[in-house]
Amino acid sequence: MHPLKARRLKPSDYQKLLRGLVCSLLFWAGAAIQPASARMLSAADRAALDRLVQTEMDQQKLTGLALGVVQNGDIAYLQGYGWADLKNRRAVNLRSRFRWASVSKPVTALLSLQLAEQGRLNLDTPIHHWLPGYQNAMGWPVNQRQLLSHQAGVGHYPEISDWASRLQTYRQSIKAASATDDYRDLSQDMPAVVQAIISGQPLLFRPGTGYHYTSLGYLLAGATVAAAGQAPYLQQFQQRIAAPLGLTSMQPDTGNPGLNERVAGYYLDEQGQVQTQTQRNISWKLAGGGFSSNVYDMTRLMQAMLRHELIQPRTSEHMWTPQTLSTGKGTHYGLGVSVWQGRQPNGLPLRRIGHMGAQAAVRSDLQFWPEQNFGLVLLSNSEWADLAPLRNKIYVLLNA
Repeated sequence: MHPLKARRLKPSDYQKLLRGLVCSLLFWAGAAIQPASARMLSAADRAALDRLVQTEMDQQKLTGLALGVVQNGDIAYLQGYGWADLKNRRAVNLRSRFRWASVSKPVTALLSLQLAEQGRLNLDTPIHHWLPGYQNAMGWPVNQRQLLSHQAGVGHYPEISDWASRLQTYRQSIKAASATDDYRDLSQDMPAVVQAIISGQPLLFRPGTGYHYTSLGYLLAGATVAAAGQAPYLQQFQQRIAAPLGLTSMQPDTGNPGLNERVAGYYLDEQGQVQTQTQRNISWKLAGGGFSSNVYDMTRLMQAMLRHELIQPRTSEHMWTPQTLSTGKGTHYGLGVSVWQGRQPNGLPLRRIGHMGAQAAVRSDLQFWPEQNFGLVLLSNSEWADLAPLRNKIYVLLNA
């Protein structure tokens, strides 16, 4: 063929061009996505989905929201709605950075299970093996499985009344002479944070005998990851999760108001008026609720969980299996994820795996259905957002 002579394009060539165009558009919108993940929802589904989301936002009077959809294992749709910043009239887009809140917990579970696969962390060995500095008031042994499944007896915020003052004392002890100290990353030494806040505290029950949801327990789990992995928690996350998946916006939330594309958060006052929420540095609790990112990064992590990209399939199944107490009583929680179990219309098993999050300035929801290779991510900067009804309606719409 002459070098300048045009050749007839084959159907596969058009498909490649279309995928390239879609990926380019998503990249410039703020979500760099791989060509293999560019199988988008149909125009009809996108239009119906947008109408559904907007209707729900109008009914709940939500300020802003971001949505991610995984269908057939591919990232099929990413969209922003409403306002990221009311005062400056900045709309939510695919670059908008939301807090993760407790959706951070599955990350700690994944890091723990990776170490378990490598033979560096036994989930059933007392964590004192890696964290000799940690003790509880009773002297009871605690293991990583119990921490990841909320069976360790560690108190949540209400049960440790002086945790905030302990944290402040720790922050003052490491404070540098810098105007930006309030925004420093406090996740770099999780064992030290554990020692400052929860070491020596009483447990609510003997580990393994009860279930009690606790973010402070996940702080202890994160410290165990750091000790067993012999590297800071964040470094392990960056090397074994962020880099392989191409997560570029996910990082500790230091509360820095100058962070690019950070969404403002909102709450309702006693008169029902929308007010701007103060966002403080929560990087100290990275392992249990301190991450932030754009919607793509959260959706990409969910996709990787569905596709067993970070841990082996059998390890994923272990993560997604509800843990039982030593009494034989079952729970609804696996390792870092809640587990809902039901049946499909044909009688086959149907599971929903995921986590929700709630903290100042955000409501978050990551849920996936392994049997259907389908998943949803929802992020809102309105503290009054009730995301579960919207998630359920979207599931019905896209799986009818």
